[in-house]
Amino acid sequence: MTARRNGFPEINFMMPLDPMIDDRNETPSSHEIIDIGIWDRSANIEAWKWFLGDLPADESSRLERLDVGGQVEGG
Repeated sequence: MTARRNGFPEINFMMPLDPMIDDRNETPSSHEIIDIGIWDRSANIEAWKWFLGDLPADESSRLERLDVGGQVEGG
């Protein structure tokens, strides 16, 4: 998000390698994948708490801020 906001470096490709793409945990699937012991809802919530700490959520890798054209909403 910072690179897009500042206009550099130019991002030509992004490939998420981790299952952490959305910190909101509000999608139907986030409520369906529970208690599997690998990467489920509770693990995702805990990991986002570790990652974000006291940072505002808009500084995270928020999936809903990115449209298919790669434009970030809200700056």
